[in-house]
Amino acid sequence: MGDQGALRVWKAARLSLVALLLVILALSTTLPSTHSSTRPQDQPVRAIDNVGPSTSSSQAIIAFSPSNVTSLSITSGLLSFNVTVTNSTAINGFSVVLSYNPAVLNFNTIDYANNVLGSKADVINYCVGGVLFVGSACPNYNSNSISFALSLLGNVTSPPITTGVLFKLNFNVIARGFSALHIIQTELSNGGVSVPFTSVDAYFTNTDCPHNSGILCKPPVAKFTVTPARPLVFRTITFNASASTITNLGPPSATIKTLYWDFGDLTSDKAPTLPNGQPNSTIQHQYHNTCNCSVTLGVTDTYNATAYSTLAIGVIAVFINVYPIINRVIPQFRVSPGTTVQIIIYVVNNSTFPENGSVSVKLDDGRIVSQPQSFHLGAFRQQTTVTEQWITNASYATRVYRIDAVVPPIPGANKTSNNIASTFVELISSPPTGLASLNLIQSSGLAILVLAGVVFGASRFLRRKPVEEAL
Repeated sequence: MGDQGALRVWKAARLSLVALLLVILALSTTLPSTHSSTRPQDQPVRAIDNVGPSTSSSQAIIAFSPSNVTSLSITSGLLSFNVTVTNSTAINGFSVVLSYNPAVLNFNTIDYANNVLGSKADVINYCVGGVLFVGSACPNYNSNSISFALSLLGNVTSPPITTGVLFKLNFNVIARGFSALHIIQTELSNGGVSVPFTSVDAYFTNTDCPHNSGILCKPPVAKFTVTPARPLVFRTITFNASASTITNLGPPSATIKTLYWDFGDLTSDKAPTLPNGQPNSTIQHQYHNTCNCSVTLGVTDTYNATAYSTLAIGVIAVFINVYPIINRVIPQFRVSPGTTVQIIIYVVNNSTFPENGSVSVKLDDGRIVSQPQSFHLGAFRQQTTVTEQWITNASYATRVYRIDAVVPPIPGANKTSNNIASTFVELISSPPTGLASLNLIQSSGLAILVLAGVVFGASRFLRRKPVEEAL
């Protein structure tokens, strides 16, 4: 009877243990899996294409000859200027866009019979004041501009060292005044490859400064700087003309009357006047597209003498990618109301510029978990760690919550992507007790190891029979 009782007890224990294992297995399969976070160094780097103007230099010079014509006696008749190139490498084409003062000079003709490319060169563009004579389109400049371009077909080029006339400009003098001859844009090319150069302006005057002084007017000096040195699309760029000066000293001495800006993107602006009557030397502008834009400053003094300065700037687009990564959440499963949940976040700046921003944490129902925390990150994948806290309480229903770490768009940025990272937290109504505490396991891997250990031990127990039965 004792043997039979031991056998019944062993069978009952075996059935109970099997039932317990089935319950544990069912519970383990219903546990939410731990959020898997990728460390910042595993994130892909976005390719960034930055395009700017060439910084190479050359001895090639494009200029006017003569550099100036000044005479009180020239009030009518024909006035001619050659546009020349000096010390260039071989070229097979060129284009020049220039401006003049149509109130003083009236355009007459262009003569290119003796140009450096020779008699076989073809005219590929010819525009005066926006009127197209040859070509497909006129450059987007004002009514006092002239555009002219020549090209050689095939593999023919100018000599290895090219110096000579590109073309000749003929004007009619129609009034007294001052006219700057300003080169707005130029290109020297050889087989589609640009040849670096510098350009020099010229001027004509048949008036004096001040009037009846007999002192011929001279152009002011136009100079400006650009900040930042590498302008970005949709970000404020500051142009500063404070280095510009007057040269007509009188007496009375001239002052700068106006500063006119052409930003090279079909927009222009006149500098506002300060309380002292002088134009503001600084002005700000934003570009809405990438470009190699020719920015022109026009400086006019109180005697109406004008000078220009043009600078080609490369406006680039940088795709700013500042993103969060939720590294871990402690605790994450079977969280009781009143528990403080630690949310540890990596924030990464995957762009080429330093950035300021903030990161905040909110729930899937829109409630904010914590106030935004500010950060400053250097360029090239610099990162920081931010820890937020969610203090749970009875106001939160028992369920699984999605938690979002959010980096709001960076002000002025072209693009902020991957700016939300998410994970989940299980909120329960009461602390787990007894055997249910196994649900506190926060890793499916750890759960499998524990379960495997229990199964292994149980299997050995199940294979073992009571001593009495074995006998």
